[in-house]
Amino acid sequence: MNPGKGLATASLVLGIISLIGICYPLQIVGFICGIIAIVLSRISVKKSQTMNFPIDGKSKAGLILGIIGIVIAILVWIAIFFNLMSEI
Repeated sequence: MNPGKGLATASLVLGIISLIGICYPLQIVGFICGIIAIVLSRISVKKSQTMNFPIDGKSKAGLILGIIGIVIAILVWIAIFFNLMSEI
């Protein structure tokens, strides 16, 4: 059994949560889940490579979703900042 499979699944779930989390008023949820998804994905890939198992697609998907969630959260923060600055 692939030793990084559980971490890959957790990475995928947190990547999905990071995309959902950016829809709420507090985008910090999406940002934090995105960071954790990226870290778990990298750990999963390293474990799979050390044991010569193929890299799980869930790990790649979690990495991509985590990155997308972080980027969108940052863009939303920038938009909110500029919106607040324009009101001053």
